[in-house]
Amino acid sequence: MNNLSILLSRLQMIPLITYVVIVTVICQHTASAQSRPFNIPNLSSYNCTDVDAANAAGVRHMGQVINGRYHEWHEIYSSFDGKQRLACISLIVPEARQMSLYEARAFLKDIKR
Repeated sequence: MNNLSILLSRLQMIPLITYVVIVTVICQHTASAQSRPFNIPNLSSYNCTDVDAANAAGVRHMGQVINGRYHEWHEIYSSFDGKQRLACISLIVPEARQMSLYEARAFLKDIKR
């Protein structure tokens, strides 16, 4: 039996809850280590109904636990006057919908980047 087989056989003896606890601790440590102040982007051009594919500057797929609940969303950016600006946030999880300007502003305040 090689070393990998021995390791795998020993790992099978450890209860699943041990793995869950280890992964949870690692994720919490990583999340707290990556938290830093975040400035809300310029929202002067924010308007989900006006997003134009011709001016599209990119889309970022994001996911994060916010206030104890997992969220997943797309940040859609457009080019205005040669600058990239956030044009729309399209929430995917927990509820698929596009956010209004006021919802986006409140949502961005809760994000830790």
